[in-house]
Amino acid sequence: MPNNKDYIVVQGWMINDLNLNGNELMAYALIYGFTKDGQSEYTGSINYLANWLNCTRKTAIKILHDLVDKKLIKKTQIEVNNVIFNKYAIITPLVQKLHQGSVENTLGGSVNITLGGSVEITPNNTILNNTNIDNTKDNINTCFSFESFWNLYPNKNNKKGCESKYKKLNESQRAKISATLPSFLAYKPFASYTPPHPLTYLNQERWEDEIKVKEEKSIKWD
Repeated sequence: MPNNKDYIVVQGWMINDLNLNGNELMAYALIYGFTKDGQSEYTGSINYLANWLNCTRKTAIKILHDLVDKKLIKKTQIEVNNVIFNKYAIITPLVQKLHQGSVENTLGGSVNITLGGSVEITPNNTILNNTNIDNTKDNINTCFSFESFWNLYPNKNNKKGCESKYKKLNESQRAKISATLPSFLAYKPFASYTPPHPLTYLNQERWEDEIKVKEEKSIKWD
């Protein structure tokens, strides 16, 4: 289980070479933490990003658009149950040209800070969450609420049991579900395949599965 005090890392090259500052810098560092392996993608909610940046949804969306326009991150889309999900990742070739410092955060590390939560800057430039979250309450500041999960999941049975189980998850687990659920639901190894019941998904921690989606709608980059 990851530590509840999750974090992001801001490195010097993000400031010196990419000329980032303020919320753009924080947003880029957040996405970098999820996608620095060159394969993963960030699919967290806009509310989750806005909470990290302590800004409105509109501002968070603009920041993502600006980073895409500057070709610092790339955007792809996947359609699940007629709903389009946006995914973001760093431009790996660009990063490979830069002098990178050491990064010791886990993939998708930046999870737990809430709107208005306090932030501590440590000497090694790691931004640590200094806010504890009560995971027994499905509050509005969660990165991926139970209702969001339930509305997306196709096999709707035992809602009460699922909700009870979901409320015991920490924010890192909820963020991982948010990031992987679209691919999990889109995966069809054979024509008649259907996803497991939602409680089975939660009990077996199926968000840890390695899923390869065959078809994705991608934006081409020059």
